[in-house]
Amino acid sequence: MISPEMYLSNRNGPMADVDVDRVLELHRAGASIILNSVHEALRPVGELCRALSDSMGIHVHGNVYITPPAAQGFPVHFDSHDVFLLQIVGEKRWELAHSQVPLATFEAQNEDQLAPQGTQTTIHLQSGELLYIPRGVLHEGVTSKEMSAHLTIGMNPFTWAQLLHDLVEQVETTDAEFRSSVPTGLRRVGDTGEDYQVTLSRLTRKLYVSNELVSRSVDRITRERSDRGPARLRGVLYYMHSVDRICSDTRLRPCGTQAPDMTRTDGELVLRFGDRVLTLPSFTEVHVRALFAGQPICASDLPPGIDREGRLVLVRRLVEEGLLVPIERV
Repeated sequence: MISPEMYLSNRNGPMADVDVDRVLELHRAGASIILNSVHEALRPVGELCRALSDSMGIHVHGNVYITPPAAQGFPVHFDSHDVFLLQIVGEKRWELAHSQVPLATFEAQNEDQLAPQGTQTTIHLQSGELLYIPRGVLHEGVTSKEMSAHLTIGMNPFTWAQLLHDLVEQVETTDAEFRSSVPTGLRRVGDTGEDYQVTLSRLTRKLYVSNELVSRSVDRITRERSDRGPARLRGVLYYMHSVDRICSDTRLRPCGTQAPDMTRTDGELVLRFGDRVLTLPSFTEVHVRALFAGQPICASDLPPGIDREGRLVLVRRLVEEGLLVPIERV
């Protein structure tokens, strides 16, 4: 691993500068160039990651690795997330093997766990080919006589352990027993003198009392993990300050591949998207659902029930919130 001081300047200032000449010099000497989070800069990669994120409710990211000829970017390792490798330029030889820890986390990344288990597989990935590597599978890649560039799509899992953590945090706020102290040494628990395993079993059962509690945790975590990054919001700043140019005949489309979650309560329509909430009058539900039906639409095409001015106010508000974008620049 190369220290950032070798290719960054002005690191103590408000913004660090990349010394491109130095980066190229290091690359000629055998260093790989890693471009993390390219989904934030390259629109096609961002749209791909966003579609996968919307579909699966998990965070998806993209990185690019550029490795010089006869070189290796990383030693043998495993990832705690699933990856898809798309070979863009050149080729790369990948050595794959099962690790000692199924579905491993980064905490298991040590020398003992990096010893391969069973037969090792060799794959020569050519330009245009795709390789899937499940999390926890040991792998290392080496280039041939040509340079290699590949795109990695990383898919971060949503595990049962993470769901349980979230459930405990929710129950802790409403159930005082979860906030009570554990006696030193875990010998006896509570004034009744019961064994700590009995208490843990009772507390664990409380997590399964409410299906609503579980559903709320899953929905919230899914929304938080769905990617609403820069690629999704491309152009929103411009349209935010030009909504007055949107007219009844301006064709609009949803910003993203997944409609916001919609619920009705107390005469209001509540839209949840990412970590944000928008409240509208409940009578707009049929119009909002029409706007997110998937087909381009304009305010004049919306169902009856709101006058012309009201429809325009509604679509402009949704554009301001980054939920709709005009198909053509206004």
